[in-house]
Order: sequence, then C-alpha cells, then structure tokens
Amino acid sequence: MSLFNVWRHGAAMKTTVIAGNCQQAVDRFCQRHGYADHAEYCRQRRLAQTDIHVQAVYAPCQARGGCFAGDCCLR
Repeated sequence: MSLFNVWRHGAAMKTTVIAGNCQQAVDRFCQRHGYADHAEYCRQRRLAQTDIHVQAVYAPCQARGGCFAGDCCLR
C-alpha cells in the first residue's frame, strides 16, 4: 500500500488516499465523494475522459529514517 494524492482538474486541494495502485487510489477518491467507483463517477458526470489526476507520494527512506525521494540514499 502506498500514499497517492488525487484531485479533480482545476481543484484547489488534493486528497491523499492509501491504496495498492493508482487505479485503486482513483476509485477510493471517487468513493470518498459519494460514487461507487471511478466508472460511476465518469458515467454520472458524462465524461468521455476523466478529469481526475493521481500522483504517488513517496514515503521516507527506511535506510536513513527520514530522507525523501528527492535526496534518497538508495539512489
């Protein structure tokens, strides 16, 4: 499981969800906003192409106990 930032195009804020992959993160985001899943979200909003964006959030590096993706000691 990983953290993902998910948001609608043009939104002022991102929602962080925990999920196994990007698609599951989008489904959980849609569920949090009252839809059964991403497919229902697109159907109800009559979208041919989604307006939802997803971005992985990188967890701290375990080897140093706190470095982040930008300066990870495992690279």
